[in-house]
Formats: sequence, C-alpha cells, structure tokens
Amino acid sequence: MVLVAGAAVAAATGMKVFDYNRDNFMEDREQRLKMELAQRKFRITQGKLWREDVRGIVSLTEKKMSILLLVDVLLLSFTVNLWTEGRLAETTPAWLTMGMQIA
Repeated sequence: MVLVAGAAVAAATGMKVFDYNRDNFMEDREQRLKMELAQRKFRITQGKLWREDVRGIVSLTEKKMSILLLVDVLLLSFTVNLWTEGRLAETTPAWLTMGMQIA
C-alpha cells in the first residue's frame, strides 16, 4: 500500500513538473513567434527605406544632371561664339571667357 501511495505521489509530482515546463515552453514559443514576426516587419520596413534612399539618390542625380546640362550648353555656346566671331571685348567677365581658356 505504501508503495502505491509513493508511486501516486511521484506521478503527481511528475505531472506538476511536466505542466510547469510545458507552460514555460508554450510561453516561450509564443514570445519567440511574436519576436520573429516583429523582426520580419522591421526587415520589410528597412527594405522600404533602402528603396526610398535609392530613389532619392537617383532623382538627385537626375536633377544635378539637368542643371549641369544647362550649364554645359551655355558654356559650349559661349565657346563656339568665341571661336566663330573672334575675340570679345576686354570688359567681358572672366567667367565668360573661361570656356575659351579651357578649350
């Protein structure tokens, strides 16, 4: 009889330990799932930010190129004007004659 009672106590204790560990395990799994989903959301957001940065850099380069193209066209026209019509007056600003000096 004592042996049966001891086995019953051991079984009850074993179930309590198992339930305790199972509850902790299930809580850990739930927290890990939440963490993994949050990491995925952060990575998606980070990817969106990277794409936005690339778009910003490309558009900035396009804007710079359009301004640079305008300046180059003006400089080229001044240089061609100097080559075809001769010299400009001595009062011409230095920045205007720079194209002839560079060419």
